[in-house]
Amino acid sequence: MDEDIIIGSGPAGAAAAEALLDRGRRVRMLDVGETLEPAREAVRLSLAGAKPAAWDAGALDDFKRARPAAKTDTMRPYGSDFPFRDAVDFFGPEGRPDWLFLKPSFALGGLSNGWGASVLPYREEDISDWPAAARALAAHYAAVAAFVPIAANPDPLEALFPMLSISDDRSLPLTSQGQAALARLEKRRERLAARGLHFGRARQAVEASGCERCGLCLYGCPYRLIFSAKSHVERLVRERGLDYRPGAEAVRILEGSSGVTVATRDPRSGETAEHRGARVFVGAGVLPTARLMLASLGAEGKAVRLKDSTHFFVPMLHAWAPRPDPVAEPRHTLTQLYLEILDAAVNARTVHFQVYAYNDHYAEDMRARFGRLAPLAEPLIAAMSRRLMVAQGFLHSDSSPEIEIRLAGGAEPRLAFALRRNEETGPAIARAVRKLAPLVVPSGLLPLLPLVRPAEVGSSYHCGGTFPMREAPSGLESDPLGRPAGLKRVHIVDASVFPSVPATTITLTVMANAHRIASAAPAP
Repeated sequence: MDEDIIIGSGPAGAAAAEALLDRGRRVRMLDVGETLEPAREAVRLSLAGAKPAAWDAGALDDFKRARPAAKTDTMRPYGSDFPFRDAVDFFGPEGRPDWLFLKPSFALGGLSNGWGASVLPYREEDISDWPAAARALAAHYAAVAAFVPIAANPDPLEALFPMLSISDDRSLPLTSQGQAALARLEKRRERLAARGLHFGRARQAVEASGCERCGLCLYGCPYRLIFSAKSHVERLVRERGLDYRPGAEAVRILEGSSGVTVATRDPRSGETAEHRGARVFVGAGVLPTARLMLASLGAEGKAVRLKDSTHFFVPMLHAWAPRPDPVAEPRHTLTQLYLEILDAAVNARTVHFQVYAYNDHYAEDMRARFGRLAPLAEPLIAAMSRRLMVAQGFLHSDSSPEIEIRLAGGAEPRLAFALRRNEETGPAIARAVRKLAPLVVPSGLLPLLPLVRPAEVGSSYHCGGTFPMREAPSGLESDPLGRPAGLKRVHIVDASVFPSVPATTITLTVMANAHRIASAAPAP
């Protein structure tokens, strides 16, 4: 058999496909493949066909009518829930536990249809528990950067993250708030570094040269400049012969002496099929991958632990006058700056912050908090929202909760979940905020400490580790090529194989690791 099979079309599957096609392999990709509804796509196209100044007000209002859900921080790109639509009845009649805010994606392109586009490599110091082979990612970050646009510019952050070099300025333009914050921090760079705070401009997976600064990033870029694995998969189909098969939910994998067989089910029709190949690369996302692999390994009742990189929000008011008016200023609404805390007294691992400037959700959130008093508070809301910047902090999985997952019995395999809290999470957030606040106040940023908000379990979507890579795997662990113990032709390529989840952004490393595994997997 000279065909390899990939399960899932998200960032991991797209990167694995790129590597396998580079090796001259024939590749079939199996996917559920949910897509944006035609009516919503028509609205997007109407905006994409014109400059922002010429947009129809009705089409714009329609585009923005569905905002992120406040409690889950889940995006609804283009006003649709298609990236998170449960097309396969994944959680069954009991539904998702109330405390779990992680959802699977069954969309073409997976979660990259609605992400914040932030990219950073991992620091080697934060993956010291990974096998040596899995830490050798620099060449694969570079390979991914060859087909994923990365808006960035050279700055001192490169010294902390040397596995991804940046040769020239391809960054998105900062807003006036972002520029002012960076300039004020820059004056104190050496003093801040001496105290363990490092910073620089954000890096985003965006084609910066086409940005119209229309302010719709968090609603979904109408021009599709934010990288999506969907677009990359479609390009691989057009240009490189990728065999993409939607309507195929993988339900079981069987490995034989000469190849693998993947059993699939069409979620709509219920029709079943079998796909045979030399090897299979599983990138379905951490929850679907857990169910598929536990079922395929006959591991009913056995537990795996999903590691979470918990996140939290630190609202800050800036002291300088908001000029020009951020409401009217042409802008992007993705993260502006990265702040990194490297201080063993705060955390043994890096604490990562992403700083966001003005967006129109701020005033909406304030109005919701004021409730019926919002009309009276409108002048205050208008003034505060224009000075508000938000630092979204992330902790390493060592300081975060875990989610225990088991495969329950029955005719239809389901996952059962149990929360395993980490007593270190609350104190770790408190130490990070206490460290950050006095360091940024002299630069004109006043953290509103009573309003610091820890997020819900799993809502960062920076999760993994259910089948962690080990040098010598046993049980439900995997080897450095993502192969669960005892298997030779089944490679897990998504974050399920991460031994731990650092605080910095996850998607770029998911892609680099998938590219590494698919590049190094033994030829059949």
